[in-house]
Amino acid sequence: MTRPNAAIVVTAIALLFAGLASWGIYSYLSKESAKSKAASGQAIVVAAVDMPIGAKLSAAQLKTANVPTENIPQGSFTAPQQLEGRIVVRQLTAGDTITEQKLMPKEGATATGVMTYIVPQGHRAVTVGVNEVAGVAGFLAPNNRVDVVLVNGNVKVYQLRELKSVPLPGRELLNPGKRKS
Repeated sequence: MTRPNAAIVVTAIALLFAGLASWGIYSYLSKESAKSKAASGQAIVVAAVDMPIGAKLSAAQLKTANVPTENIPQGSFTAPQQLEGRIVVRQLTAGDTITEQKLMPKEGATATGVMTYIVPQGHRAVTVGVNEVAGVAGFLAPNNRVDVVLVNGNVKVYQLRELKSVPLPGRELLNPGKRKS
């Protein structure tokens, strides 16, 4: 018997290892592909645009996005039609998942009454009367910080500049009233 040529043996061994490597890579990629298909998730409703508290939802403000099934928050919605006319009680940014907790309950769905959702639990809101002559018309916006000072009608402007302490400094302004444009 003659011995096989060394080149033939090396080629046969190389082909065997190449076949094993190809089979291993194919198996691995098949499993990863199956995992990614399983994790492709479900379509849920998200905000298409930024929305302030009190905004009434419409189809133009909503879109759907695929989310892995294990990451879908409880109370989320699958169709934009489910949210038509609902009122937002938490500020939303584009891409935020819309859940039941971020919306006013269905039985109270009017744009009025959102102040209940703006004031943090354990805090109180106070109404302070001011008029346009007082100089605040159009200059203040929600979430501005203001110092609240109580003065009687006999105080002169120069006396306010000498005020040593402010009873309520840096208070958050929830709603300055109607803005005139």
